[in-house]
Amino acid sequence: MLDGDSVVAEGEPADLRLDVPAPVSLEQARSALLESEWHVNHPFPGCFGCEPERSQEEAVAITMGALETGILYAGTWTPLEEFASRGDRVAPLFVWSALDCPTAAPAVAPDSRASVLARLTARLLTPPLARVEHTVLAWLIGHDGRKHLGGSAIYRPDGVLCAYAEGLWIDLRDLLVMGVRT
Repeated sequence: MLDGDSVVAEGEPADLRLDVPAPVSLEQARSALLESEWHVNHPFPGCFGCEPERSQEEAVAITMGALETGILYAGTWTPLEEFASRGDRVAPLFVWSALDCPTAAPAVAPDSRASVLARLTARLLTPPLARVEHTVLAWLIGHDGRKHLGGSAIYRPDGVLCAYAEGLWIDLRDLLVMGVRT
């Protein structure tokens, strides 16, 4: 991807294999949202992928809450009809968007220095369905200095795994350059 002559993103095929946690119920995921710290401490409140100034009526807007603090987080996502590309199947672009931000929930504490996504590696198994509420899980993979790794997964209500991802987040050195709310 280019911005004029500058490369801003690169992509290449990858064979991602992760141990993905078992799905939780929609009720458990909805309950986790009540405990979300991201509503108050969000460095990019207008983000398309995760709220708090967006809603699922006009964006992906997935908020994650802790099921097991620091270990497992959950949220829900009801993809918009316009996110579908083939009938009721959500287009890969929006699946990737839905996998992106949740990887930060377990990897980057809401009260820590702001981080940005440096790399997202994802595996799409079966597209989520538009207009159907899905569960989204996220878990911590690890930390290495300013680098933080989190995993995410999307499940249909019947427990079928749709997709999963690994996100690499890096703490920002200069918050003002990225327009972080401080």
